[in-house]
Amino acid sequence: FPDGKSRGFCFIQFERKEAADECIAKAHGQELAGKKIEVTFHKNKEARYGDNLYVQGLPVGTDDAKLEAMFSEFG
Repeated sequence: FPDGKSRGFCFIQFERKEAADECIAKAHGQELAGKKIEVTFHKNKEARYGDNLYVQGLPVGTDDAKLEAMFSEFG
């Protein structure tokens, strides 16, 4: 959305697959504002897995700043 608030999911692209792997290992199942989030590889149209992740289960009101704070440690 233009206001920067999450619709309950997001896509994150990392520069390296290893960073995406680490993010899944550490962030999948974590709680954010009382909701467990799911972090998995995103399957794009070419059916290629790699450095793109799909995150779902984000609480309403999650904005870009909260997402950056949560995932920036991974790259």
